[in-house]
Amino acid sequence: MTDPNSQVTCAQCGKIYKRITPTHLKNSCTESITIAEYTIRYPNAPIVSENLKSLCGVTEANMCEKYGEEEGKIRWKSYCDLQAETNSFEYKAEKYGMTMMEFNEYNKSRSVTLENLISRHGKKIGTQKWNDYCDRQRYTTSLPYFIEEYGEEAGTEKYNEFCKKRAFAEKSQSQIQKDAYIELSEVLDGLTQEVRIDTMEEDDFSMFGSFDYGNRKRKKLIEFNGTYWHADHREYDIDWVNPTSKKRAIDIWRHDLLKEDYAKSAGYEVFVIWEADWYNDKNSIINNIKEWYYATNE
Repeated sequence: MTDPNSQVTCAQCGKIYKRITPTHLKNSCTESITIAEYTIRYPNAPIVSENLKSLCGVTEANMCEKYGEEEGKIRWKSYCDLQAETNSFEYKAEKYGMTMMEFNEYNKSRSVTLENLISRHGKKIGTQKWNDYCDRQRYTTSLPYFIEEYGEEAGTEKYNEFCKKRAFAEKSQSQIQKDAYIELSEVLDGLTQEVRIDTMEEDDFSMFGSFDYGNRKRKKLIEFNGTYWHADHREYDIDWVNPTSKKRAIDIWRHDLLKEDYAKSAGYEVFVIWEADWYNDKNSIINNIKEWYYATNE
């Protein structure tokens, strides 16, 4: 039986190859197009098989192994800079005449989501790749990963620095919170960001009335709790101390519960999304929030 990871199917003509080449698209396909046009027309279609990609993928490690560490790092930076330029809206608009709406749809179709992975690889393999991706995302932001990469002393120091930087970003909103808002706002009418229903101080915590998203008219509020910043109990025990805020997990949990109680006392309902749950099953969360959001607040 042929290994599905050793082949890709041309989305235009259905022929099977190890990789989709410019020669095939120009001479053997049902319509003559370039590789660039193919990726735009079929954003979910892989160009190279997984097995071939792992052998010749453009990575910093592969470049350092091929050219030596110094030159490899230079080549890797040049590659990243070129990728950043060619993936910009300005480049796509000038070269392909993309509108901003088309550019946003193109990027959305290329993002690592369960739906996109299933579309590219089928349900079984796509779901497994999504689970592997989520596991990897969680692991690469954990202390064991940093220790494995840099050793116990340097790894712990780098991990604490990473946590401080991420926590600083999350004081406003992290990227995943912003992405979640974009997706939620597409299905929840009138949803706004950083909703404040009041301000109140308790110990050294402030602004009990500030929530990530919400709708004052519907009396609905949504909190997006990051694993690190809100000390997800599945990752941290009760006595864990946040390196940035210097607060114990139990004090963070107490604050979040008091904040939720405060909102309820003001007549609001609160829906809490945990970062890990969003990674694991975003679709179910969105469906549950839709049902909750449009339900009558009695």
